[in-house]
Amino acid sequence: MEKEDEYHDNMVAMLELIWGEGYMAPGGSGNVAKMLHNLETRGKRILDIGCGIGGPAIEMASTFGADVVGIDLETSLVRRAEKSAEQHGLSDRCRFQTVEVGSLPFADCSFDIVVSAGAITQTRDKEAI
Repeated sequence: MEKEDEYHDNMVAMLELIWGEGYMAPGGSGNVAKMLHNLETRGKRILDIGCGIGGPAIEMASTFGADVVGIDLETSLVRRAEKSAEQHGLSDRCRFQTVEVGSLPFADCSFDIVVSAGAITQTRDKEAI
């Protein structure tokens, strides 16, 4: 049975009205600054778990100078994130991919920083994540 997406266009539009363009999680762009406060990010590789439509990853690249890989369970969100990165001229520093629940497809030590604005709160098995 194919997994049904949770975030349809109307839901994404509503969340963007609340949190700002590109943001689906509480805090919007202010949340990125809080997550990265006092961290050296320029030139670092950041993994954004639950990247949604890419707003935080784009901000991490454009404002904080990081190279970002965003992952999400929903292909439709990842496609929107890719399109947004392209529109912002950041496709070379923001890459996005759909993943399955479970082990991530990256080698150990692939990232300097790992962030998540909302995915962990929506995960039942927090210990596993």
